[in-house]
Amino acid sequence: MTAVAPPPPPPATILDDFAQAAALVGAATCTTDEAGLVALVRELVGSDPAVLAPDAWARVGPHPGWRELGGDPGALADIPVAVVVATAGIAETGSVVLVERDRSALLLDLWAHHLVVLVSRDRLVATLPEAGPALVAAAPEGVVTILSGPSRTADIERRLTIGVQGPRSVTVVVVG
Repeated sequence: MTAVAPPPPPPATILDDFAQAAALVGAATCTTDEAGLVALVRELVGSDPAVLAPDAWARVGPHPGWRELGGDPGALADIPVAVVVATAGIAETGSVVLVERDRSALLLDLWAHHLVVLVSRDRLVATLPEAGPALVAAAPEGVVTILSGPSRTADIERRLTIGVQGPRSVTVVVVG
């Protein structure tokens, strides 16, 4: 009897690479189309109130539990869930590129307990150098942050703590 070699695995897509790398840094990923986006974000948010960065409003639409960003950054100190839009996603690291044009939105990215990041599938790139043009184009507009999963830090006794300097959890929703 002749042994038959199993078929080769299908080639990985940039989305598969992104999801695998994101999982390694503790971020969850899911995909949807424009029609399912509102329902998906509502499912992720649950009954908790959430805040959307200004540029996310047009993509997600109003929700009874969401409140708008105010001028007082102190009001953002205990945000349970925030939804923001990424400029790009980097597959090799599972990272998202966030460009914030105002201080309140930047604080939102860092102070929310749970961060939901929307990224368009056509904005996924394989490597950081491939994200270069998007970074250069966005840099004059605001502060660029490359976020890779939830915030992690370890003290002198090597105890890992999650969520001290940023979000406790990150969910990346790839749209399109």
